[in-house]
Amino acid sequence: MEILRVIGFFLLATLLSTLETVNASNLNDGTQQVLVAETVSEQASFGQQEQPQQVPTQQQQQVPTQQQQQPPTKHELSILTQNCKLLLVVGEWPVMPVSASARARRIADRLVANAYDIIGLNEVFLKDSTAIVKSVLESNGYNVITNFPESLPSVIKFVNSGLLLASRRPIIAHHFERYTQSSGMDVFATKGILVAELGNTNSSESTATAKTTASRIFVAISHLQSEGSDDIMESQFIHVGAVIQKFVLDRVQDDDELRASTVLVFGDMNVIEQNTPHLYESLLKNLSKDTVDLYVRANGEGNGGATFPVDNPVERLDYVFSLTEFEGRPGVKLGGSEVLSVAVDKLIVQDSDIALSDHLGVVANIALL
Repeated sequence: MEILRVIGFFLLATLLSTLETVNASNLNDGTQQVLVAETVSEQASFGQQEQPQQVPTQQQQQVPTQQQQQPPTKHELSILTQNCKLLLVVGEWPVMPVSASARARRIADRLVANAYDIIGLNEVFLKDSTAIVKSVLESNGYNVITNFPESLPSVIKFVNSGLLLASRRPIIAHHFERYTQSSGMDVFATKGILVAELGNTNSSESTATAKTTASRIFVAISHLQSEGSDDIMESQFIHVGAVIQKFVLDRVQDDDELRASTVLVFGDMNVIEQNTPHLYESLLKNLSKDTVDLYVRANGEGNGGATFPVDNPVERLDYVFSLTEFEGRPGVKLGGSEVLSVAVDKLIVQDSDIALSDHLGVVANIALL
């Protein structure tokens, strides 16, 4: 009966997604409102929302939160990971009753307003919602890749990986590989790992002022298994690490060039650090020979970082990692960047009476060396 319930759920989701329509002319509507980023200091209240034309209060609390995004200096990059919950045409609590297409447009507008350099999105499943986010980002100078895999591998796969990568820097190469093991409702999705190499200049900068760096920049995004056995989780950890290592080492042959490289991995890992420390440690170990949790590096152990659920965050599910040494090239330490700050991001709840997803995001700021 359980498998029938799950299949019925995904059949309903698929049927509803086919009914969602988007007026194509609206994608380029010049009157579309771009929402203004909420000003939040690292000491601001975790749940406080700024009202238009009002100055937010400075209520103290422990969890660092996202400061208002400003265009970074030419030496810095801001990286956002965000689960968007764009699966059903109409969301479930706490993101009801806003339709997926409306939420997609609001999310896209806020991404542009907050001026992140690199964006990794999870759960961007619906075709129309994906088209909205992609169109808005591309029209504002981002390079975007999504819809992996392009075709579903079997009749039991109802949705793709839900991954979307956007970057102000050119995406000069990329590779997607789907996971071979899954369980529960994830068997109906085509989850996997997307890894890419980015160019070393921002497309928004002029040739004369662009920051160029010797550092090679690699990024990888994924949305790991949401439920199931430790064995399945760890098989995906191993898969992610192997795909990233091969992609990077195939492209960087020289040790000195590798030392000057930056490799970042981010997404909804579905690993609760405080509840399942054995899985957290396994994730770090299998991503690379030396994996750095950038939130912990920037804020210290046990200092917040919870992103789920959005209305009362108690679980840290969303991460940004830096891979600093590979098993395939032992002794070569990657040092192409350093972390400046990492914080819980409030894009999903800024300037809104309703959350646009069930996760908060995480934003990391790094300096290229």
